[in-house]
Amino acid sequence: MTAQTLGTATPTPTLTPTPTGTPPPTATPTPLPTATPAGTPDAFEPNYDFDHATLIGLGVKYTGLNFVPLVPGTEDNDFFKLWVKPGMVVTCETLDLTPGTDTNMIIYDANRNGIAGNDDVDPRAGELRSRVTVTVTWEGWMYVLVGQGGRGIVYGSGYSLQCTVGLPPTPTPTPTRTPRPIIEIPPPPTATPFPTFTPIPTATPTPIRLRVQALTPAPTPAGQRIEVTVEVYYDANGNGAPDPGEGVVDLPAWLISLRGGQVIARGTTDEAGRVILHGFAEGRVRLVIPYLGIVRSVENGGVVTVRLNPISMPTRLP
Repeated sequence: MTAQTLGTATPTPTLTPTPTGTPPPTATPTPLPTATPAGTPDAFEPNYDFDHATLIGLGVKYTGLNFVPLVPGTEDNDFFKLWVKPGMVVTCETLDLTPGTDTNMIIYDANRNGIAGNDDVDPRAGELRSRVTVTVTWEGWMYVLVGQGGRGIVYGSGYSLQCTVGLPPTPTPTPTRTPRPIIEIPPPPTATPFPTFTPIPTATPTPIRLRVQALTPAPTPAGQRIEVTVEVYYDANGNGAPDPGEGVVDLPAWLISLRGGQVIARGTTDEAGRVILHGFAEGRVRLVIPYLGIVRSVENGGVVTVRLNPISMPTRLP
């Protein structure tokens, strides 16, 4: 039997663990600055026309209104409506105007015919807010349009609106001051005259030489002079012609040059509902009456008459 030699087993070497490296810190990205919004439309939007007019009540003051449009770059006009009855005297006015805000107000009857308007309560006293008082002759909706016709600021604008029954309050007169009694003061005693001094001879002034320089005449605006007459009236008696007392007051109108799109003339209608616009333009111009949605081309010397047609209320409710 062959003897077997037992070999000595070779020990398995122990592996030295590899040190684990510390992962580098993850860089935190710096957030980009958030753009500051230019302005937020008020809570009553959209109320940009008659069909979207906001329902309001009498004797309630509505705050936080502004002219920030829903679509940037467009003009925001705010429409409101309230229910009225014949015999009511309603006064609507804007209040709490922020700096740079200049409101304009137009009142419409239930048939959406313009019947009264106001731009500034008292521009000489800096009162750029608006106030209109009307005597109601119908039962139904009365519409109130508040805008500023592109004349004031948009982002940062702000105002309040209130419609009440009755005439606006009359300011309290300043009390007359009572004149103080006049106290007669005896004349002072006659002073002893001083000796007369010999006057010092007056020095002869050196003549001043003036150099006259001719003024440079102001440059004449490019293009030709444009004059367009606009007349807007509310045909209350339905005779198809403007009569005394039918003119729509303080309605803004513009002339815009078709070449370049610049506003060359602005104005508002007077007590007769008339305004004459003057400007200089090359080529044709366009008449814009924003509150009535009128945009049309006009010629130099043209006369545009706008008739607001009254619509009779039904005699019986269905």
